[in-house]
Amino acid sequence: MPPDALNWLNPDNNRSLLNRLVAMTPNNTLSIPCSVRQDPNTYRHKLGILKFPNKPNGKPMRYILTLRQAVLFADSQQQKKALDFLAYLIQSQVIDKYLKAAGGCNLPLIKTLWQDPFWKDPTDPHVSTAVKTVTEGSTRLFSYVQNPAYSVVLEENIWGKALNRIIEDKISPEQATNEAIKQIKQIFAQW
Repeated sequence: MPPDALNWLNPDNNRSLLNRLVAMTPNNTLSIPCSVRQDPNTYRHKLGILKFPNKPNGKPMRYILTLRQAVLFADSQQQKKALDFLAYLIQSQVIDKYLKAAGGCNLPLIKTLWQDPFWKDPTDPHVSTAVKTVTEGSTRLFSYVQNPAYSVVLEENIWGKALNRIIEDKISPEQATNEAIKQIKQIFAQW
């Protein structure tokens, strides 16, 4: 990893891969292949997608899913229009067209949409692999979906700071983990 990885923001893993500063990066969307979809040679031949390896105990990895959420503010002047738009958008035929037009960067939640050839096209190495991973593998939601306190953990970058303490301050992984867990427990106690 480049030394500046300690200071990366959310899109920096994408930039680093596309600028060939790193050879691989985990990514929970297809944002990287979607960004080069207009270049068929890069999309199909220069960029790859791999399933995660098995865990150290040999069992398959559970893939972490992100759910996109809509927010409607209580003080909004346009609540009716916003609700009408969301009711329109979540119709299966509408969301299917939207997701496909976006290049498959995000996958549908509606199971019947998986039958569309777009999602199963074996000539598309990225979308078809991502779909197989989600539909055939074991999945779980990000922790912030299950408890909003974990969004504070992410916002405060607790685990990133723990890694930084190991790398920069040369403390043991056990000490960094214990510090992180203590901070996380304090955050959860506030909820």
